[in-house]
Amino acid sequence: MNTIKINRWNIKYGLWLGCFLLLNACALHQPNTSAINVCYQQCQQKLIACRTDCQHACTNCRQGAYQAALENYRAYLHEQAVQCKPVARELQSYRDPLQCRKTTCHCLSDYQICSQACRHNIIKQRRAPWHCN
Repeated sequence: MNTIKINRWNIKYGLWLGCFLLLNACALHQPNTSAINVCYQQCQQKLIACRTDCQHACTNCRQGAYQAALENYRAYLHEQAVQCKPVARELQSYRDPLQCRKTTCHCLSDYQICSQACRHNIIKQRRAPWHCN
């Protein structure tokens, strides 16, 4: 009977000791800081590239929108001249001021996710869409 109590005590003590050692081993694990720093640098490079691409996309959109408005306006002028009608519209009538605002760049949120991934700790938040605020 005493051997059964001792064996149960040994098993219980062994389980507690095993759990304690396992938890301490996880706490002592040091992340590889050089790999994390390289990861952060890559995230920064991606952020810079994203912002550059976004600026170029915006510039290209504006130029394309202006060219399209100019072509449409010239077609209107030609049509009015052929029909001997007065010109009532201006170039601005053919511009869509919201056209180039439709392209969105989420560079900062992409950077935040990238840097969180470097730490293997991605934080997710639920947010209402921007038009619902």
